[in-house]
Amino acid sequence: MTGLLLITHGELGACLMTQARHVIGTLGLKIRVLGVEPDADPAMVEQQARSLTSDLGPDSVILTDVFGATPSNIAHRIADGRPVVHGLNLAMLLRAHNYADLGPVDLAGHMVSGGRRSIFSGDQPPESS
Repeated sequence: MTGLLLITHGELGACLMTQARHVIGTLGLKIRVLGVEPDADPAMVEQQARSLTSDLGPDSVILTDVFGATPSNIAHRIADGRPVVHGLNLAMLLRAHNYADLGPVDLAGHMVSGGRRSIFSGDQPPESS
């Protein structure tokens, strides 16, 4: 089973997980969440993240909220071949539930696709191409 590690600023990851469970119920993936507080020691957070990835195993995807920020930098340092996806949003988590049986690379691709399709301006989503 593919796992997910959410590394986000503060409580964002935990809040997104709460909402995903509200919409779907039980998610069909093993998921761990690590919130990075503003005053956190990056070395300590990295150690926690390594422990969580070890728990999830090599078949996991790491998700972060903002590329280039501390959670993202930590994700890249611990990835060890795991896909890292940036720009985490609720649509990505819901998409992950629908493709829980996929391996990490394919799951990451579906999550990015679902996340992108959920971002648009106006009251009608653009037509799929």
